[in-house]
Amino acid sequence: MPANLSQEDSLLFAEYFIRNWIEEVLLLEKAESNIPDDGSVDELIENYRKALVIHTYQQELTAQKLSKEIRDEELLDYYEIIKCCFR
Repeated sequence: MPANLSQEDSLLFAEYFIRNWIEEVLLLEKAESNIPDDGSVDELIENYRKALVIHTYQQELTAQKLSKEIRDEELLDYYEIIKCCFR
């Protein structure tokens, strides 16, 4: 729950949260009982899971490879190149 809510707002927030959770659970149960169990949803879930894992891995790899710090030598080299270009 968000911090600093009044007692009334806390109650409203809790009721809203619970109502949304119940609606989601009931809708999921209804959907599961009304769609054919031919494995197509499971295949979609597995494909989506693979895509999420690959995407997360690529983002982590990119974050590791990209240095967030610029060394002083690199900065000086950059400014020397810029200075030469504008003479």
